[in-house]
Amino acid sequence: MNYICRPNSFGFIFFKRAALCQLLLICILFHGLTQAVADDKNPNNGKAWLALMTNAMRSLNYQGTVVYLRDNKVETMKMFHAVENGVEQERLVSLNDPMREVIRDADKVTCYFPDSRTMVVDYKPSQQSFLVNVPEILELENQRYSIVVRNREHVVQRLTQIISVDPVDNLRYGRKIWIDIESKVPLKHEVFDENGRMIEQMMFTNFAVKESIPLKLLSAETKIEKLNWQIRNKERVPADQHAWIFKNSPEGFKQVLYTRRKMPGSEHPVEHILLSDGFASVSVYVDQVENQGLQPLQKVLGAINSYSLQLEKHQITVMGEVPAQTVKMIGKGIEFRRDALQ
Repeated sequence: MNYICRPNSFGFIFFKRAALCQLLLICILFHGLTQAVADDKNPNNGKAWLALMTNAMRSLNYQGTVVYLRDNKVETMKMFHAVENGVEQERLVSLNDPMREVIRDADKVTCYFPDSRTMVVDYKPSQQSFLVNVPEILELENQRYSIVVRNREHVVQRLTQIISVDPVDNLRYGRKIWIDIESKVPLKHEVFDENGRMIEQMMFTNFAVKESIPLKLLSAETKIEKLNWQIRNKERVPADQHAWIFKNSPEGFKQVLYTRRKMPGSEHPVEHILLSDGFASVSVYVDQVENQGLQPLQKVLGAINSYSLQLEKHQITVMGEVPAQTVKMIGKGIEFRRDALQ
C-alpha cells in the first residue's frame, strides 16, 4: 500500500480513482435510499401496486382456503379462480354449516342454498372479484382516498406488500390490503370503520397459483331438481326503465348495477340498485308497500349500516359497509323518475 504516499506515481492516481469510485458508490446508494423513501410516500406507487393486483386477480388461475371474519363470526371457504378465453370463473364453497356454493361466470352469479333448497341467480359488475373491489380507473380516487405503500409482512408464509387505502372524508371506510409479492394476488384484506376498528377481514390460510384449474373444481357440486328447488332469477333492468335516480349522494358513488326480482307470494318485484365508489359498495332495495306513513328508520347490523324510508308508496332500504351518515345521505337523495318506462 506504499504507492499511496507517492503523489506523482501511477499508484496515487489509482488511489484517487478508487476513492472517487467509492464516493460515487456512496452517492448512488444514498440517492437510491432517498428515492425509495420518496417512492414509499408517493401515492402513485400504491396505485401501481393496486393496478398489478387487479390484473393478477383477473388473469391468473389460483385456488386456496379463505377465512372471512365479520361480526365476530368466522366463515371458511374454498376458493377457485380461473380464466378461459378472457372470461373469469370463480367458485366459493362454504366449509361451515349450512353448506353453500357460489359460482361466478363473468357477471352472472349463482348461489346455491341446499338447506332451503333455493337457487338464486344474480348479477354483479364483471370487474368485481369475490376478494377485493378496486376502481377501474385509480386516478379518479385521488380526491376520496389516500393510497399509501406501508411495510411488508408474511401471510400464509408468503411475503406481501401492505397497501393502505385511507378515506379523506368520514363518508367511507378505510382498508388495508396485503398483496403477494410474487403473484400480486391479495392474500389478506381488512376493513376499518371511522373509529379505526376492524370490522371485516379476509385472509387466505393456504394459496397456490396453478397453470390451470380443472373444470370440475369450478362447477357446482350441488345438484338441483327443478321440481323440488326454488329458482329465483334477477333480471337486469334496461336503462330506460330505471325508476329511481340519486341526487346529493356522496362524491364518487355511482350506479353500477340495476336488477329486478319477483319475490315469492308478492305481485310486485323488488328492485336492487348497486352503488359503488370503486372500493365501497351500497345496495338500495325498493319494494312497493300498502302501509302509509312509515317513519324513517336507521339500524346497525354488525358492520352494515342501513337506512329505511318511504317514498312514492315504496319502501326504500339503503344498506352497506359504510358509515351511517353515508346510507342516510343516499336515502335522502333518492327520487322517483317519472319518465321511466314501466
